[in-house]
Amino acid sequence: MINIRSLIVLSLFLFLAGCGTYSSFTVKSAPSGADILVDGTVMGKTPATIKVPFPENNQLVREKKIVSVKLKGYKEAKEILCYEGDTGKLLNFELVAEPGSDVTAQVTAPHAELEKKAALEAGIK
Repeated sequence: MINIRSLIVLSLFLFLAGCGTYSSFTVKSAPSGADILVDGTVMGKTPATIKVPFPENNQLVREKKIVSVKLKGYKEAKEILCYEGDTGKLLNFELVAEPGSDVTAQVTAPHAELEKKAALEAGIK
């Protein structure tokens, strides 16, 4: 016969076994101000520290999550995450401008000036 204490312990174990867990990630991007999405849900803007839920399935296997950052005029950047404990991992995204966007013109112009200046300093015309 099962006593009450054993029944309570068993109940708590079963209740907690189906619970997931969270992991913290610091998300940065260059340039900053990009939307942070986890599986398509907006979690804030860069830079930020977010808590990502990792529920467990019946086999106690953690799910994978897709973290992406989006900023107008830039290509979306993505990374697949797996639960690694609450490690405070840093995700640092270097955003690339979309071809033909206003951002490309702003990035290209200063770059061209630097190349011209370097060529003049090197004695190349």
